Amino acid sequence: MSKKENHKQDLGNFFDEFLKTGDDRAIIEYLVSNSNLPGRRANLELPAVFAELIEDYFTKDPERLWNLCLKLIDISPDEAPVDNPKEFPSLCGACAIGASGSVSKAFFQKAFSYLEELANDSRWKIRGFLPRGPFIVILAASGFLFLICWLLSCRVVDKTQIK
Repeated sequence: MSKKENHKQDLGNFFDEFLKTGDDRAIIEYLVSNSNLPGRRANLELPAVFAELIEDYFTKDPERLWNLCLKLIDISPDEAPVDNPKEFPSLCGACAIGASGSVSKAFFQKAFSYLEELANDSRWKIRGFLPRGPFIVILAASGFLFLICWLLSCRVVDKTQIK
């Protein structure tokens, strides 16, 4: 089993438990302990896996999962500065906010608003991860073709990220 598959299986079990009990501690602990922070190479597969799982589970309990994402992005830079493992849940939450908006029309506008705010976050990992997958899906779905073209021209994203 690949690293990505292991993360998906582990987090999937934690998501199941979270949806039953509302207890998010195991999810947050998993994200922190698997962040690879501090260090030069954060675990960049994990935010993508987390966002995929949010997409997969979102129809089961959208409000609870949305609130989990909000809780994760609400971890302040003071509480979780750059290169601190506690920064990682915020990064995963930012990706999951985008994923939520890409799979739910009801959360689309809210997700877009939060992503706009997160684009000004003082932590570079969070800002740097936004021009990936879910953010691009939201931009494309909302007709922001000019912005996508600008991001491409600045090489903030590459054309393989646009579906």
